[in-house]
Amino acid sequence: MGLSDDPPPSVEIFKQLALTCEQIEAAVRSGQNVDLETYVASFPAEYQDIVRPELEDVLAELRIPIGKTISRDPDSGYEALHEYSVLDQLAQGGMGRVLVALDENFSRQVALKVIQPDSADDELYQKRFLQESLITARLEHPGILPIYSLGVNSDDQPFYTMRLVSGENAKTLTQAIQELHRETIDKQASNLLRRQLLRRLIDVCNTVAYAHSQGVCHRDLKPANILIGPFGETLVVDWGLAKFFKDPKSLPKPKAAGLFTKHSDASTDNSSSPPLSRTHSDGVGTRGYVAPESFNGEPIVDWPRLDVYSLGAILYCILTSKSPGSESSSSLGERSGSYKLQTPRQIDRRIPKTLEAVCLKALSCERELRYSTPLELASDIERFLAGQPVSVLRDGLVDRLVRWVSNNRKLAMSMLVFGSLLSFAIGVIALQQWSYNASLTEKSQKLTESLAKESELREKEQKARELAQLQQQIASDRELLALKALRTYTDAITSNETLKSAQGLGQVRRELLEKPIALFEQIQQSKSGTLEPSWGYLEQLAKMSEELAKLSFEYGDPVQCSRWNDRSIELYEDLVSKAQEPEGSIEEGKRRLNVSTLALAGSYRLRGALQMPMDKQASNDSLQHALELLDKVSEDPIGKEPLLNELANIHVYQAILGAEQGDVQRMATNFDLAIKEREELLQLAKSSSPSSQQNQA
Repeated sequence: MGLSDDPPPSVEIFKQLALTCEQIEAAVRSGQNVDLETYVASFPAEYQDIVRPELEDVLAELRIPIGKTISRDPDSGYEALHEYSVLDQLAQGGMGRVLVALDENFSRQVALKVIQPDSADDELYQKRFLQESLITARLEHPGILPIYSLGVNSDDQPFYTMRLVSGENAKTLTQAIQELHRETIDKQASNLLRRQLLRRLIDVCNTVAYAHSQGVCHRDLKPANILIGPFGETLVVDWGLAKFFKDPKSLPKPKAAGLFTKHSDASTDNSSSPPLSRTHSDGVGTRGYVAPESFNGEPIVDWPRLDVYSLGAILYCILTSKSPGSESSSSLGERSGSYKLQTPRQIDRRIPKTLEAVCLKALSCERELRYSTPLELASDIERFLAGQPVSVLRDGLVDRLVRWVSNNRKLAMSMLVFGSLLSFAIGVIALQQWSYNASLTEKSQKLTESLAKESELREKEQKARELAQLQQQIASDRELLALKALRTYTDAITSNETLKSAQGLGQVRRELLEKPIALFEQIQQSKSGTLEPSWGYLEQLAKMSEELAKLSFEYGDPVQCSRWNDRSIELYEDLVSKAQEPEGSIEEGKRRLNVSTLALAGSYRLRGALQMPMDKQASNDSLQHALELLDKVSEDPIGKEPLLNELANIHVYQAILGAEQGDVQRMATNFDLAIKEREELLQLAKSSSPSSQQNQA
């Protein structure tokens, strides 16, 4: 807007000019006649000569006729006419320009693409332009812009229209990558934006895979040719260098070929000139995004892998903000097309190893080592986003641990807190124990020194020793009483119906049971080295460990169940060993041996049940060992019912194991044994019932 020597217009004049332009545009689009002088007269006199040229330019732009589409069928009796008016230039590249145009018939804005004026008469560019329109129209996919029409303008030059992607948030992937790598962006926002761009790349992979299924190779994939729409669209554009690598005869000759008046045979041969040859690529594409085999002059045997390389280059750009060849001094014209590639983590150590491995596989210079299809690349990116291992990298123990913690944050945090509390409690108990031992040692040393110096105190020393032994015995009895009290406390918790049936209280019940067990173990650690744990003490601790193992199995916690099951097996084996030593009456020793062996068999049965999902051989060994233990148990004096019950339980688990291993005979045999033992138990129950005894009387 030229101002010459006139006074500068005020802000109100500029606002009025913008409003007037909008009014003129609305009038033109609605088909009304526009009286330019009426609009000019609405301005102050001193500014009318200034605004008139501006309004004339606007009116001229709105009334530029661009062209009309050709008739799709000359014999149909009508022509499908479309008038377009150019509104603005959207973008331009080496071959063509993309304009924003108004479709007068439907009152909508479209993207209109034409050949660059200085290349409009070039046969090669005309071929590529027509090929681009045909290929783009042939590919019907949400990730590809639909073609609306094909026509010629007033200069007899071809154009085609397609959907216009516009809006405040519309941008190219290049712009999105620049936003990702801004210095001012924080880590959390950067991670979120990177995940969003990786999902965009997955969409691009799916679109390109569809194009490959139709026999089309894009050959110019790069961030600038990927549009991100304002409503989540991810679109692959600019198919001007696309390659139809199937038999060109399968690409039908379009009726639109007659548009080219100067070169009417532009679409008849897809292999007449070297750049459009069927078997070579000749380095076509953008530097840094072209696969190495495109430069070696040999026929391309796997066209989809050309695009896979470009997709890997886009992933490289997302991770590093650079294209793979941006640091190379070599030019695109070099036949080798090779360069020394910096790995993504050499540029930024924060890039995950998994993503780097996926990127480098897609960018492999050896074609056979690349992903064979874009879908394979998309699959690995999806697995990375889901926190799963990818196909190109074998995770180490640390990587698997980090992934597990990342996928189970709440459980990991709970375990960390519980471990910290447990370590603190053990430390406090150990400190108290050390303090107690140190105090006891000091007193013992003083007593020994006093007795050595004073011979007359020998008798008192003897009495003191006897008293100390008596106190140790009393302490042992108190420990047993404490165990029984805690046993009563534990039984009360396990039998509480509210804690047992209410949802959400399982963890509370477990924590309440953990505390008495920890105290049991502390009592055992505090035992004097001169006295062995008593039978009653070991029996109570073994029963408690067995009960907690069964409770953990009930709550579906195999790790805790295995832990307490191993503890109960250890304790029952100690009890079996103690029962074999002569202590007390023979009958009492025999009873203790049978009870301990029966309980030990039950613990091995539980171990076999825990091992069944993971190691069936180990499960079978545990169940077989349980049966061997029961062979050593006699019915007298414990009775036949406990023995039959345990045998039935073991045979049931062996039948289940046989079913999982596909051994039908073994399954049937063990179920028959279990049924037989249950029937014997039923007969024993009937014979011992009061009514049965009265009938016998």
